[in-house]
Amino acid sequence: MNTLLVILNLTTSPETFWAIWPILGWGIGLAGHAYLVYRAILKKTVERYATEQEILTQIQLERQAAQIAAAVVPTVEEEVAPEPRPEPKPKRKRAAAKTTRRATRKKAPAKKPATKTARKPATRTRKTKMASSRTTKVRKPAARRTRKPAPKTPRKS
Repeated sequence: MNTLLVILNLTTSPETFWAIWPILGWGIGLAGHAYLVYRAILKKTVERYATEQEILTQIQLERQAAQIAAAVVPTVEEEVAPEPRPEPKPKRKRAAAKTTRRATRKKAPAKKPATKTARKPATRTRKTKMASSRTTKVRKPAARRTRKPAPKTPRKS
């Protein structure tokens, strides 16, 4: 359509280029419609970009904090004099006889099971009227009975 307007403009009046005005108006209308259609997508894209930027700045802050902590830790260690460690005592060699004794050691006999203690006989409690009333059966509603009408017999007159 725009090409047709440009050709019409150049054939009828080549000295003025009037076809630009309808082309600009159409472009503005087209841009407005595109915005209305794609505004939800644009909003989501902008929100996603904002959250990505927040995450990136948080990561940068964490890296800077780690660098500062790494720089501070050695200076703190230098200020505090390390305590001298005691020298480890030399280990003694064990005699071979001890290891053989452990291998031939007998296991302790199993414990005898404990004897049962006498239990007290269980006392029975009486059921009260209230307790027995709770156990009453609930009756189902009876089905409705309908009477069949008696067969009509002809009357004698």
